[in-house]
Amino acid sequence: MSTFAEIDTETNKVIRVIVAQSKVWCEYHLDGMWVKIYGTMNKPSVDWVYHPDKNNFSNEKPYPSWTLNDTCEWVSPIAIPEDAEKKDYDWNEETQSWDEAEA
Repeated sequence: MSTFAEIDTETNKVIRVIVAQSKVWCEYHLDGMWVKIYGTMNKPSVDWVYHPDKNNFSNEKPYPSWTLNDTCEWVSPIAIPEDAEKKDYDWNEETQSWDEAEA
């Protein structure tokens, strides 16, 4: 058995994720467009986005300025500060910077 995601053909959003025998089985019994999820892909959830050009999934774009990298992860235009493991930061889209989170 393998895992498959049903994709909305207009928005490329994931409609549902199931375990089934094959893509053909999904298409025959459930209709719709289905993508097999391989171990090298991001594991999608409902409302994630399928990127056919990368054959991978991402969550929705968090901010207009962020870009999608080759592994379908959203990346801010400025790297998060190195001490992010010790402090919490929030992205500020207006100033294009990381602000230390308020306690």
